Amino acid sequence: MRFKNEGFDGLNVTTPYKEDILKYTDKRDHLTDTIGASNLILKEDNLIAAYNTDFFGVKMSIGNYICKGDKVVVLGCGGAGRAAAIAAKAEGCRVTIVNRSESKARIFSESAGINYKNIEHLHNEIKYIAHFSLTRYQYLLMFWIKLILPEK
Repeated sequence: MRFKNEGFDGLNVTTPYKEDILKYTDKRDHLTDTIGASNLILKEDNLIAAYNTDFFGVKMSIGNYICKGDKVVVLGCGGAGRAAAIAAKAEGCRVTIVNRSESKARIFSESAGINYKNIEHLHNEIKYIAHFSLTRYQYLLMFWIKLILPEK
């Protein structure tokens, strides 16, 4: 791997390489192993160490907006989605991960102890939200949906 010989001390890893980079690392912390993805690799002595800072970014971002026991829906089961799910779970939330590939979400959810649904479930949830009064959780979900949907 060129990283070892190029004189870099660290490297930021982005999609779609957050999962694949792990096979090139010599050590990982427990959090990175739990998430199964790394967005930061560092040279430590003669080893390449993998870390996941997405978890901390999400945890700090949502901390003031959620309460223990809140329902959180995470869209996507890639490296960042898994980090978000683990961060919300660490805050005491009831987490459901929604993904196009139900098998990928199922495998992760079983190892992480969270719920999963396929993408069709999200369509049903959005219809449900539209027909009832909005709670804090639903406002947050709608805010995120607004961010990911293109403007008309």
